[in-house]
Amino acid sequence: MMTLFRPTSVWPNDAPESVGRALVEWTSEMQDILRPHTPDESYQNFPSRLIDDWQREYYAENFPRLVQVKGKYDPGDL
Repeated sequence: MMTLFRPTSVWPNDAPESVGRALVEWTSEMQDILRPHTPDESYQNFPSRLIDDWQREYYAENFPRLVQVKGKYDPGDL
């Protein structure tokens, strides 16, 4: 069985900036707590600006091949 878990924070647009910062911090803390118990990869449909090594976490060993294919079929970087 596979479990999908993604801590996500949402707040109203008119909330004070401090609310957003606090919720992003909370989300990061939850991810840190769960990290030792989950694979070191992330589902591509859940983009996160907090992922430092997104190439590895999203695409793992497939990233170099994806770059090669993109270069072949999209040489102008459309």
